[in-house]
Amino acid sequence: MSPTVPVQPGTTGRRSPFGIDSGALIQNVFKFFGIFMPRFPHEQYLHGEIVDFAELASEGDLAFCENKEGHIHHVGLIIGEKKVIHVYGCVRIDKFDHHGFYNSDLQKYTHKLRIIKKVS
Repeated sequence: MSPTVPVQPGTTGRRSPFGIDSGALIQNVFKFFGIFMPRFPHEQYLHGEIVDFAELASEGDLAFCENKEGHIHHVGLIIGEKKVIHVYGCVRIDKFDHHGFYNSDLQKYTHKLRIIKKVS
């Protein structure tokens, strides 16, 4: 069972006392460490250096996912051991690889990985 933080259903693009989306989660984590990060994943995507392979990703790197149209719409923070923390119904920890984020509760990939970036 993953540790969870409640989020509002359908909070994409929103942040409130009741929950956050993936972009707000990343923005808040970076803010805690005194690092500016834009609000939305497609803006966050513009920061950092590309990590060429998922196998080379390290803690603190950002994993960006794309929708069916190929647009960046989701982001997660790599926390090591092929794991990523992100928002999908709640703040959760899932496995990731070069395909995307794998939800073991649902036993399927829920997000398609587009690129990993190292932000310092």
